[in-house]
Amino acid sequence: MSAQSFEIRYVDVFAERPLLGNPVAVVLGAEGLDDATMQAIARWTNLSETTFVLDSAVADYRVRIFSTVGEFPFAGHPTIGTAHAVREVGLVAPGDGPAAATMECEAGLVPIVWNVDGTITATVPVSRMVGPGSGVTELGDLLGGEVSEPVLVIDTGPHWMVAAMGSAAQVMAAEPDGDRLAAMCGAAKASGLTIYGFGPEGGGAVEVRSFAPGDGVPEDPVCGSGNAAVARHLEATGALAGIGRSYTARQGRAVGRDGRVAVQVSEDGAEISIGGPALTVVSGDLRLRTGGEKSEVVD
Repeated sequence: MSAQSFEIRYVDVFAERPLLGNPVAVVLGAEGLDDATMQAIARWTNLSETTFVLDSAVADYRVRIFSTVGEFPFAGHPTIGTAHAVREVGLVAPGDGPAAATMECEAGLVPIVWNVDGTITATVPVSRMVGPGSGVTELGDLLGGEVSEPVLVIDTGPHWMVAAMGSAAQVMAAEPDGDRLAAMCGAAKASGLTIYGFGPEGGGAVEVRSFAPGDGVPEDPVCGSGNAAVARHLEATGALAGIGRSYTARQGRAVGRDGRVAVQVSEDGAEISIGGPALTVVSGDLRLRTGGEKSEVVD
């Protein structure tokens, strides 16, 4: 029986204090892992995403992103969490202060900036409308609140169906049925649904919630790609003018978290960036034994 060992870190993303953001498992130096093993590890961690850091010929590092059921070309909180981990271990830009690097993922090259305030910013590699979503009446019935036209499907790596609700309070009150929502998203060729609303009670410019039951994520606590999709929806509908091209979204209160996502849309609308804090909560070794039936993780 032989064994492989990989450094693994659990990073909490989009929150300034542990246990209030969205965790991602980051496996460093993952060149020895094949696709099937990466997917098995992602199922085992049972987080919304697990990332695997690899060498890159075209960027500072390469990342592959897996959910419990498949690989994503890009995802927001895994990108921010992985950037935190690779700098923490000295893979890129060690030390304090501002720094920049480029991450390679399946969706393309992603510029990363480590800001002087300790937050990390990533430019989303793709953010485009791909079609209409479900009708507002059907979706409003599912969510139990008012939904505004239009409902759009937006590609930000995953395809999100995005809808605005009447207020932040309605966003917080929504309790969609997972099976119905999965069927609705499947019909719209979307991975999940992200909803948003405005209201001072949220503590941010926008209150956001993201659901992807078809991908095994009933509700994503704090979703970077979902927030990028909201920004594209705001830009497409003209609502961005009311809050500005730089704003803060709040997400996670419905599932006991308290995340903040800094969102910025370029003046020409071509680029969207997302960012926020990240911190390592768990670090250790992932030990895989081959030639037998046992595998073990030691944190």
